[in-house]
Amino acid sequence: MGCLAIPSPVHGGLLPKPFRCVTGGNLPSATCRATRAIVCPPRAPLSLKKRTGLANPIFLTLQGGIQDSSVPSGFAITNTVFVDVR
Repeated sequence: MGCLAIPSPVHGGLLPKPFRCVTGGNLPSATCRATRAIVCPPRAPLSLKKRTGLANPIFLTLQGGIQDSSVPSGFAITNTVFVDVR
């Protein structure tokens, strides 16, 4: 499957906990578990906007899982992207 930089919603009590789970709508609802889901179109880029900007700097770690029929599990982990917003 690949290596995760951070625990996913399916990893229960591990820290740090994800605060959002972005899904393309083709994954089972159990994928996000108790993490709030953001559903986006299955084949479109995701763009989130905040009208007023951010009050404080934020550091984000973004990583995904994609459907991949070439691996036994059927899903592969994407590269991690670190975003530092100041």
